[in-house]
Amino acid sequence: MCLELLWFENVKKIMLPAQIKLKNSERLTAQELFSNEHAKLREDAESWMKKTAESCMLISTVIATGVFAAAVTLPGGTDDTGKPN
Repeated sequence: MCLELLWFENVKKIMLPAQIKLKNSERLTAQELFSNEHAKLREDAESWMKKTAESCMLISTVIATGVFAAAVTLPGGTDDTGKPN
């Protein structure tokens, strides 16, 4: 989709401004046609992004928990009485 969007924008740059708003036989502009043709692809990309964000959040939580535990732990540990070594 990214390459198609770049292609669409490049073609739009070389067109005359009056041509950009012209409608085809189905009464759709190029922008409307592009959006309609790529609607499912956009929905799939949104779904993938949400799943990826959830996975990254889970991983970052696990890492933050480990870093916090390492920062709070005293070097050398404690002896049987609870005093640091």
